[in-house]
Amino acid sequence: MTTRRVNHGKGDRDASDWKPPRQAAWCEFATAYILIKIRYRLSVDHAELHGLRQMMAACPA
Repeated sequence: MTTRRVNHGKGDRDASDWKPPRQAAWCEFATAYILIKIRYRLSVDHAELHGLRQMMAACPA
């Protein structure tokens, strides 16, 4: 899904602090991120939710 360089730049930051460099990838990244959170019943804090909403706004209607 990402190159080694992009993944290294992301590190352990979450959706509140990091977005894929290409806006065209935001929708796919946010969707996968949310599905993982649901599958493993992981929580999302307010800042993370804000970042995810920003990325989801890039999704086609």
